Amino acid sequence: MQEALISFEPVHGSHTGKALAEIVMDRLKIFKLEKRIIAVTSDNASNNKTLTKALNEAIPRLATDLGIDNDIALYPCLSHVI
Repeated sequence: MQEALISFEPVHGSHTGKALAEIVMDRLKIFKLEKRIIAVTSDNASNNKTLTKALNEAIPRLATDLGIDNDIALYPCLSHVI
């Protein structure tokens, strides 16, 4: 398993989940990673739920025959939860 920081962007204007999703999608497209993202790790802010929902809507996923949900998952950061 690997992780990499692909961008660190200033957010001008409102920090809504939709605005954040646009920034994330732009970066995913630049690096051709749209089909490879499986999860988002974030703090507990509600805009991150909206961000993940917007990413799931923007990136079509293949349905599985087993009925397994293969949407992008949202995982809370343990340090932020504690």
